[in-house]
Amino acid sequence: MTSFRATLSADWKLLVLLVLLALMLRLDFLTASNFRIDADEGIVGLMAMHILEGRPIPAFYYGQDYMGSFEALVAVPVFQGLGVSSAALKSVPLFFSLVFVLLVYLLGFEVGGRKVARLSGLFAAVCPAALVVWSSKARGGFIEVVVIGTLAMLLCVRSLRAQRLSCKSTLMIALLLGFGWWVNNQIIYYMLAIGFGMLCHLWWGPGRRIARLVKHLACGLVGFFLGGLPFWVYNLQHEFSSFRLFGASGKREILAHLTELFTTALPIILGARRDWGTEDVFPFASLLTGLIYSLLFLYLLFLRRAQIRNLFCLRLDRGPALEILILFLFGVGAVFSISSFGSLAKSPRYILPAYSAIFVLTAFTLCRLGEVRRILSAAVVAMILVINLASCYWGGRGLPGEPFVFEGERVVSDHAPLITWLRQHGYSFVRTNYWIGYRLAFETEEEIKFVVFGEPAQVRIKAYEEQGAAVGVDQMPLVLVPAQTVLVEAALQACGYRFKRERVSGYDVIFDLEPSQKNLRLIPHSQLMGQANYKPEDQTQALDGRPDTRWGSGHPQSKDMQFVVSLKEPRRLRALRYELGDWRHDYPRGFEIELELPGGERRLLLSEEQYQSMLYYGRAGAEMMLLFEPVSVERIILKQRGEHPILDWSIAEIELFE
Repeated sequence: MTSFRATLSADWKLLVLLVLLALMLRLDFLTASNFRIDADEGIVGLMAMHILEGRPIPAFYYGQDYMGSFEALVAVPVFQGLGVSSAALKSVPLFFSLVFVLLVYLLGFEVGGRKVARLSGLFAAVCPAALVVWSSKARGGFIEVVVIGTLAMLLCVRSLRAQRLSCKSTLMIALLLGFGWWVNNQIIYYMLAIGFGMLCHLWWGPGRRIARLVKHLACGLVGFFLGGLPFWVYNLQHEFSSFRLFGASGKREILAHLTELFTTALPIILGARRDWGTEDVFPFASLLTGLIYSLLFLYLLFLRRAQIRNLFCLRLDRGPALEILILFLFGVGAVFSISSFGSLAKSPRYILPAYSAIFVLTAFTLCRLGEVRRILSAAVVAMILVINLASCYWGGRGLPGEPFVFEGERVVSDHAPLITWLRQHGYSFVRTNYWIGYRLAFETEEEIKFVVFGEPAQVRIKAYEEQGAAVGVDQMPLVLVPAQTVLVEAALQACGYRFKRERVSGYDVIFDLEPSQKNLRLIPHSQLMGQANYKPEDQTQALDGRPDTRWGSGHPQSKDMQFVVSLKEPRRLRALRYELGDWRHDYPRGFEIELELPGGERRLLLSEEQYQSMLYYGRAGAEMMLLFEPVSVERIILKQRGEHPILDWSIAEIELFE
């Protein structure tokens, strides 16, 4: 095998070319998307901004106890040099993706020599769309952990091939793995394979076996804990909260995850489909890609059959240690299927580390095939490159779609008109969806912040919610996709609010919210009487002025339940408040309210459809306040129109206002 230094000296121009190819492909995607980020990337950018402002360095990605802040820390000097922008933020993962190309080349050299190195690097540079997309996504360390893990794998394979597994090597590899454990727990894929490879080497090494194992284990543990020091310090202070993440799936889920691994995740990783895609990039792409890689993998297993058989005796090949990469791939599939993240097969980010082995093993197999069938090997190389490029460009660039907000409607690609509108109207806070809000906050460098509205309800920056509460939710506009607007407008109308609406940037902005009724006066509870058709002995507790007591149906919710509030004499009402107190889980699953006027006429105050819109808007459930034009009322009939197999229908308090 050609010496490593001689290869680098001879191939430096090729390496430059490979890096340039990788850069051109990734920059083409970035410029086509105008360096657009999503909300999760915006959070990394906000973390870097806060660190740059002198705030304490967070141990983890905001709002969670895993995935370290390494990517944000790297973004800090980039922001210092280039300014805060989406392009500057995306340059961080882009840089690591180019380092990955070099590492794949080096790993290929270690396991197969110069030809394998060149082909491995080519596959990493001209790669499937999934890797192109995630090469520039600043989502908290996904591409970075692939780089860290590949470097650890390279050091391990080099040490084993050269028979130089010293305590120093073990310590260095463990430091990398520990650091990767803090950056992103997907480093576990690498830990399993590297750990097994080192165990095999130590098991059959010279000298006393137990002493050797204990010495290297001690070095490994010290290195691992030192490398992941931020992780361990945080968890010692927070009752090891990070470990709540690790949950195994049940037997049925594991089987489903394993099936989706082969039918969904791997076709995306190998270029037959795109991120979150359900259809092939071109007709029969999954079948063709699966056939090519399956045959290559079977041929590889045939070539290495003797070495693989030796693994059962903990014997590792003293040559290229290629079996570590094979075990690594099996480990990726096994851990992915067993873990709860196996349900996310449509997103390749949870098996991105597989690329560390796929490119090298594919190159190794094709080079060996080329020794006996050169034309066939060249044809397969060409087919793989065509598939990779097709995944990127067939039918248009494989750019990911914007995140979904509600009922199939997405975040819009350009927020500039919305930002201009908010500035012109003097708004510094809005209520909006997670995917809109965090991106908006980063794009405006927190000139405009937000309070989370709708799903996902995950709050990453609690200070936004606290500051927004001080502003008042009714004083900030709602930024909605049109499908949300239908429900929110219905809810506001049911609640008795006046408002304005404008279409900006493809969003609906609802603003200038104003209650239709003001200066309300509470009607004394002594003027009210209750009547329930379930558990009538407790009906007075819904009208006693004490929210710590309740009327409960004493029976699972059913559609025939009703609660009637009668006034001792008709009053001109303008509002009704319904409270659940500490019994929030007992909110009615369906609901209608009717007003009975003097003379017996009934008027619908709240329809079932309006109630469902109020549940979505957040103006029902724990407390519901309805404002309406003054009307003389004799009775209020509350009807439970939903069903629940277990929970009661409860009322902590009903209040009427005139």
